[in-house]
Amino acid sequence: MKDFGHMDPSDKQLRTVIDTIPALAWCCFPDGTTEFSNRRWLDYTGLSQDEVLGWGWQRAVHPDDLNAVAEAWRLMLASGKAGGGEFRLRRFDGEYGWFLFRAEPFRDEHGELVRWYGISTDIEERKQAEEKLRQDERELHLVIDTIPSLAWRTLPDGSGEFWNKRWYDYTGLTQEECLGLGWHRGVHPEDVTPLMNKWAEVLASGEAGEGEARFRRHDGVFRWFLIRAAPLRDETGKIVSWYGISTDIEERKQAEEKLRQDECELRRITDAIPQTIIVQDPDGIPIYANKALLDYTGLTIEDVSRPDFRARIAHPEDFERLRDIRQAALLSGRLSNERRIAAG
Repeated sequence: MKDFGHMDPSDKQLRTVIDTIPALAWCCFPDGTTEFSNRRWLDYTGLSQDEVLGWGWQRAVHPDDLNAVAEAWRLMLASGKAGGGEFRLRRFDGEYGWFLFRAEPFRDEHGELVRWYGISTDIEERKQAEEKLRQDERELHLVIDTIPSLAWRTLPDGSGEFWNKRWYDYTGLTQEECLGLGWHRGVHPEDVTPLMNKWAEVLASGEAGEGEARFRRHDGVFRWFLIRAAPLRDETGKIVSWYGISTDIEERKQAEEKLRQDECELRRITDAIPQTIIVQDPDGIPIYANKALLDYTGLTIEDVSRPDFRARIAHPEDFERLRDIRQAALLSGRLSNERRIAAG
């Protein structure tokens, strides 16, 4: 193989090939000093052949990258093995662009290293694309960390992999503590088993699902959360990860508990009234009867919920008349005292 520095002057075709290849090509002596750079290298940097000889090529390398490039080159020279790296190279107009360099040792028939041959390939567009991707990822993380929910991601088997900043701020846990199934330590002990059973059902179904559980806040206080998860599939339909959010529903839970308490209090009041009372839905279907009615009729609340319960307590001669009065009252939406009695 003929090296760049010892080409026959008449071998113009080889020189043309070397100068035309779409990369900055170069040749170095065994000690790493530059012997030759092709036309593309010289045109790109604006340097002359004499200026890049020896270690002169370093003047075209970005100052922030020079130490890393020099160290990579030193290690290659010491090992005598092929290698490479990335660096920014100054263009003739002063602008810097990213390049990937690769060097290969050339040895004679005795195995003696006689030259290094290398190329530097423009990767500026790739670098810009990578930076754009990193920027997009930073913005996505910012969005995920800002949404008013605890966001997370798991592996296909359901083991935890990622949580947003709100999760860590809320629970006070670290990423290491949460990985795998470690996030359990943030769940109320009474809710762990029901939640994991529900999670197992969702994983087995491969479909989106939801559940509820109490999560411990960093100060030890537990609050209720609604947990929703959905699978992410690849182009073949295989699940590659699960994404989910956990939304604070503590106020809703407190409102529901207050409503239950109010309903219990109302039932106690109606049960204490010495008059038969029955509550119906808008269609006239009984949904509640007080204790006085149940004690008087001997029926249970299940009996009252049956369609034929009125036939069991009304006199046969009164049943049809009372039914017509009740139906008319339902249609009008207004109940007189007589109709209230009839509705009961």
